[in-house]
Amino acid sequence: MSIDWKESDFVFLLKQLRQGRAILFLGAGFSFDARNEAGDSPPLGWRLAKILAEEAGFEYQSEPLPVVYEAAQKQLGTASLWSLLRRLYDIRSYAEWYKIVQAVTWYRIYTMNIDNLVQRLYSTSSTQRLRTIINPAPIEERDGLYRELQCIHLHGFVETPDKGLSFTLPDFGHLTAKPNPWYQSLIDDLYHRSVIFIGTALEETTFQHYLQIRDPKDRATQEFRPKSYLINPSIGRIRAGALKERNIVAVECTGEQFFTSLQSAIEPRELTLRSVRSNVFPSAIFREDKAVLDENINRYFDLIRSDALPFIQIGTT
Repeated sequence: MSIDWKESDFVFLLKQLRQGRAILFLGAGFSFDARNEAGDSPPLGWRLAKILAEEAGFEYQSEPLPVVYEAAQKQLGTASLWSLLRRLYDIRSYAEWYKIVQAVTWYRIYTMNIDNLVQRLYSTSSTQRLRTIINPAPIEERDGLYRELQCIHLHGFVETPDKGLSFTLPDFGHLTAKPNPWYQSLIDDLYHRSVIFIGTALEETTFQHYLQIRDPKDRATQEFRPKSYLINPSIGRIRAGALKERNIVAVECTGEQFFTSLQSAIEPRELTLRSVRSNVFPSAIFREDKAVLDENINRYFDLIRSDALPFIQIGTT
């Protein structure tokens, strides 16, 4: 798919990016062009299930990943299982296009991935400092000046074995049995900002659970949520129609194609921390990336831009 950046949906997205209001949501497919120590991409779904089954000495018969993971954990033990996962999900190299992701000033990043690709990207020079948050964890206030970028690992992180992972059916059940603050934060963000979903089909049951809790809107209700975007090479008309009802634009392309196209549609300097700050805080003075303004104001109040307010037509009598 060729993206027309002059079309209204994408003009809006560029505006959101310039104002630092875009959120990145990463599914497993996002890491396809990254490589572990064996030179392979992090295994997904059935491929990981097959590896775990063979490592545990089981014959793999197409059982779903949560079932295989639980059996492998019992057979191998936690230490051996984590050693295997570290080999599979410790990223050693990545394709050049990922650097475009790092060059954008993001509002937040959410990821369902356990790999450390995002951490590798932000280990080199970048305009935002990365703060890794492992779910479950208490909600943390984000940096209103964009210096620090929160990356929330919703299902665990390969570098923190003490915090565990969400892989088994009981694990996923636990995420919905009682309110999960970071999944709630994700849905709140979806209702107020543009989310770019990459590497997922948005069919994960946990995500849908929290979306349904916050989505009582019927078709007759006027839509005020900002548009979000699903980047996926295989969407199709049926799924695209369902996404449209959620105010999510279907963009049928790979992550590489999307970010490469974005790079050609906007000047890189427009997405830098300095440029975004000048748009978000037009009256503030920044010197050497240090704000000369009362940070308590930014801590407790959001800037309301007149052009971001919903249009409400008032009838005449």
